[in-house]
Amino acid sequence: MTRGARNFVIKFLINFAINFVKATVAVTSLTIPAATTLIAAEPPKPTTLTTAESPKATTSPARRLSPGRPPSHAFSLLAPAKLPANFHHFPYVNPDAPKGGTIHMYDFTPFNNLNVFAGVGLQQGLFQIYDSLMVASNAEAAVFYCLLCKTVEVARDWSWVQFELRPEARWHDGQLLTADDVIFTFDTHRNRNGASGASSAKPINPLDDIRDIEKIGEKSVRFVLKGPNRDLIGELVRFSILPKHSWKDRKHLIYERGTGIPLGSGPYEIVHVDPGHMVAYQRVKDYWGADLPVNRGQYNFDSLEYAYYGDQAAIFKAFKAHQIEYFREGSPKQWSLGYDFAAVKQGLIKREEVPLSADLGMNGMAFNLRRKRFFEDRRVRQALTLAFNFENMNKQVFHSAYSRVRSYYQNLETEAKGIPDESEVAILKSVGADHTSVANVPPELWTQQYNNPVGPGDTEARTERQSGNLRPQLQQAAQLLKEAGWQLDANQDLRHNGDGELFEIDFPIKDRVEYAMLANFQADLKKLGIHCNVHLVDSAEFRGRLDSFNFDMTFVGFGTGIPPGNELFGFFSSLAADQKGSGNLPGIKNPIVDALIEKIVHFDNVDELKVAARALDRVLIWNHYIIPGWGFPKAQIAYWNDIAKTDYQPINWMTFPKGWWWAGPKK
Repeated sequence: MTRGARNFVIKFLINFAINFVKATVAVTSLTIPAATTLIAAEPPKPTTLTTAESPKATTSPARRLSPGRPPSHAFSLLAPAKLPANFHHFPYVNPDAPKGGTIHMYDFTPFNNLNVFAGVGLQQGLFQIYDSLMVASNAEAAVFYCLLCKTVEVARDWSWVQFELRPEARWHDGQLLTADDVIFTFDTHRNRNGASGASSAKPINPLDDIRDIEKIGEKSVRFVLKGPNRDLIGELVRFSILPKHSWKDRKHLIYERGTGIPLGSGPYEIVHVDPGHMVAYQRVKDYWGADLPVNRGQYNFDSLEYAYYGDQAAIFKAFKAHQIEYFREGSPKQWSLGYDFAAVKQGLIKREEVPLSADLGMNGMAFNLRRKRFFEDRRVRQALTLAFNFENMNKQVFHSAYSRVRSYYQNLETEAKGIPDESEVAILKSVGADHTSVANVPPELWTQQYNNPVGPGDTEARTERQSGNLRPQLQQAAQLLKEAGWQLDANQDLRHNGDGELFEIDFPIKDRVEYAMLANFQADLKKLGIHCNVHLVDSAEFRGRLDSFNFDMTFVGFGTGIPPGNELFGFFSSLAADQKGSGNLPGIKNPIVDALIEKIVHFDNVDELKVAARALDRVLIWNHYIIPGWGFPKAQIAYWNDIAKTDYQPINWMTFPKGWWWAGPKK
């Protein structure tokens, strides 16, 4: 689940990004244990309602909560956990892996922040200094095991969750980690955008779906939700907990960016910072959780050094020079042609294609609907989708390695196929969609399966070049543009009928591979009279332009959750469309989409979830908010032979360097 330094939800998700290796894992069956297998357990009554750092802390009124499941070492959103309470280690690690060595890592983006509460600009290794309440298993879909907590107890109706913390859990300064730290962490995140718990159709912050946070004891805390919310519980369990006492004298800086070394509780601590360039981490020798089942065999390097490199080419150059030990390839062309050098031939560098989940995610090119003159009209978006020749790009740039995606849930049970069945029609009607709501639900949705246009083959392309005539897809695109009020002028430039505005697209990119990907698309748009200006910018400017929505089109990727949930608010909701730094790069504002997201997040059973997700898939894809792109079901990795891993292939991608160890000469 994947389940993604952006908007209110992305900021929310990033707080546990390292601990939760994204819930974007394909599963062949979404099932949950029958309610009859659960034993009711009456929870203890709370003593106080604590709202740390909030102006109003009150005594909790007596209330009767719904029955709970028995306290457990694990929590699952779908199928029951496979590992027993006394399990020794995860199956994909080596519990006897040697400790030692220094690993050199790379960063794509220069960081300017080590304060989790500030949200953006975080250094990617930061979360290795923190522990979360629970951790996801990479061998199971949406299953979590206790880390900071000793046990977790969940309401049968998903309306509350209670954690009993481990008595031995402590911060790096030796102070015990308590329920006050848990409450402080969540209240501080909840209060980021104003008073917590404000009433609205959908809270600005998903954490506002928490009604109360109750301190049961020094090592016990309960979250009472505003209603049944399985997905929110799935997010709470993987939150990184931060130290209340370290902010005692710095409350005025709590939401400010900073590069001071923070206090943690996890397996690593920061020992050196060169802001924007390098961060060094050191393994905590007396780490309190080193021998827990969820940690055995995982954090094996003595030191981690992250350095910032400007682009992929610079990183690969450093890898070839053995300045970094591990490299994940991003170019199929380079994977095929770029490894013909001595270290590979001598067997000093190993190469592997590691299977990922069957879910390809949705990658492609997003239209910025905030540019209303250009992209508010769905016909314009459809026209540009027709103009994109994926087959040609895939062959020329990727050596035909990629597969085209046609769904936001490609290869999952939630992928929309065929035409809507009775259950999908019913759920669409329940949120106000019918054949008359064409502004939000395209009429084709009801009668057709969505399929991507297929570009011309080599012979057709040659004929098009020789004749000068537009291929059928471009002819259809030209007609749609004309219907939307765009016509060619005497210079064959496309202009709007009303005021003669030129159709000109600003498309920022961050590396030269993306430039090559756009070359033929630019040429085809030019045939339609559209000017597509591609600008290569550095990673910092690129991130800034996306955060401020300063683009007309951009490359985009949406990772799906297993099961899908609150991340959808950040990607597709109307509220996210106006939040700077949002993951909703297209600027989608569709009430049908909003209502379907609510259905998905607050699903009663897995069948209802599947139906709602398929309906959402149809509404998104038929509205042409992005040009569907491509996916690759494997990770292509290369690494020097002085590091090693097990041969076990977990179903979830395991973030390097967890589970790896030093196998070469001591450094």
